[in-house]
Amino acid sequence: MSAEPPRPMQLSPDGRYYWAGTGWLPTLSPSGRWLWDGRQWRPVQAPSLPNPQTAAMWAPVPHPRPIPAFAWISGLLGAGAVVVGAGIAVFESNNHSICSSDIGVLGQGLSPDMAQACNTANLVYYGGIAIAVVGVVIVLGTILVGALRR
Repeated sequence: MSAEPPRPMQLSPDGRYYWAGTGWLPTLSPSGRWLWDGRQWRPVQAPSLPNPQTAAMWAPVPHPRPIPAFAWISGLLGAGAVVVGAGIAVFESNNHSICSSDIGVLGQGLSPDMAQACNTANLVYYGGIAIAVVGVVIVLGTILVGALRR
């Protein structure tokens, strides 16, 4: 540093300030629209828009969010319900078809025990179908939740 003060309007070594005669002031005006270049005030040019190709190179890569645990659990439970319900319906379809045949209807009319057995077979058969349908709804809901989370 020298003992004598700098000349008026001289730039600092880093170029961020200029000497205004009584003290150092920033080279950028308070409005941010003018810049002192050492001799005169010049308008600040607006920053140019980035090139789309270069912007794509520096853009962050989106990472897919993981599917939440409840979606995996409900999906597995739904798939299990489909398998169990379909298995019950297939297993009981034999009894259901016997009870729905003419001989089964006749047997139900003649024997209260056979009527009760057919009612139980029908209940299990339709219950299995209901379980399978609910399982399909759960699986589709899980797929929807997983798709919405992406």
